[in-house]
Amino acid sequence: MRVLLTHHDLDGVGCDILIRNLVPLSKVCNCGYGKVGNIISSGGLSGFDTCIVTDISLTQDQFNTINEEYGNKMVWIDHHPHSLEVAEHALEYDNVVVKMGASATMLVMMKYMEYFKKNKNFTQLSKFVSYVDAYDMWRCDSRPVEFQRGYDLNTLFWDGSYWSFRDRFMCGFDKFSTKELQIISQHNRNRDSSIKETHREELDKETALFLGAARKYINDFSLIFDNYQTFFIVYHSDGMPKLSIRTRKEGIPLDKIIKGIDNENIVSGGGHNKAAGIDFCENVSFDTIIDVVEMIYKKL
Repeated sequence: MRVLLTHHDLDGVGCDILIRNLVPLSKVCNCGYGKVGNIISSGGLSGFDTCIVTDISLTQDQFNTINEEYGNKMVWIDHHPHSLEVAEHALEYDNVVVKMGASATMLVMMKYMEYFKKNKNFTQLSKFVSYVDAYDMWRCDSRPVEFQRGYDLNTLFWDGSYWSFRDRFMCGFDKFSTKELQIISQHNRNRDSSIKETHREELDKETALFLGAARKYINDFSLIFDNYQTFFIVYHSDGMPKLSIRTRKEGIPLDKIIKGIDNENIVSGGGHNKAAGIDFCENVSFDTIIDVVEMIYKKL
């Protein structure tokens, strides 16, 4: 019996798809970072033979809790900077893989490549992984064709349910259906309209703050506004206020900066060097969110 904890996004479901092509799963917990702690503390991962965690940056306490129950039956595959510190003493375990520079989906395939090569759908799965990796790592300049495919896959992921997307691409990627192409086209039209109508404030010539953005478009602002280097995007998801930060600048460790922000209204936060986010408590004030934006802005 195996339980999987994975991120509720394209990279997270990509890991789920690959894992299911290797072994059966008894339970899947897919969630955002704000719910990881509750799932672990409530025993949502307990009572199985093996616990697999993918595309989730665990805190030291969260890692310890899972590791105490499962030991070497814990599999953890992730690519977030903060995970390097937590996993440093656990990398001796063969089942712990934490590396930057690739998506978690790509790390899963690399880890178990000898098994995937035997899969009859290896070619389609390889395409799918390549597209997910190009999008998740935002390789829009170095791999534009694969990035666009990954972008379109991400559109379909957020258009439907986690489970329907997983089942649709369980054998990898072949081609989009006519209906899927229509969904993608409509998404692009809606995206352009929504982003251009989102309230925008310039913090300087290279930095902008966007307020009230639609959740499904938070990754797209840098595609529309190529005159900015850094984007602060305030939005709501599941009734919770959130802040997303994106930057094109090199050498800006957004994940580390966010981890260093001390504010009682922050539930969780982290990400990558160029893309990160913060979940706030439900009753946080708008002024508090702006204060956090200013704290991060001063550290860029």
